[in-house]
Amino acid sequence: MRQAALPIAESPPALSTIAGRLVNLTNARVRRSIARRQKGPPMPETADDRLMQLERIAADQDKVIAELSAEVASQWTAIERLQKKLESLAGRFGAMEEQMAPDVPNTRPPHW
Repeated sequence: MRQAALPIAESPPALSTIAGRLVNLTNARVRRSIARRQKGPPMPETADDRLMQLERIAADQDKVIAELSAEVASQWTAIERLQKKLESLAGRFGAMEEQMAPDVPNTRPPHW
């Protein structure tokens, strides 16, 4: 009884081919990402309209900066409060640890 020949698997693509495809795919994604970021809102035709739009953008950025500054300030206050609490708790823990530690004399063990 004769066995059927097993099909020979195709050889895997060369590593350089796979790396080349990966680089091309990554480059395409980067180019699309850059193109999306560069598009932004279309600029108006007249200089007055462009100036108005730039002033609007600057005002929006000022608002965002003020909001971020307020958030950073509140987080800094919280960090300072937590640091004080941590120092207090560390002191209390150290005091409790000292109270609970048995008074063991610092002598040589008997087998010395």
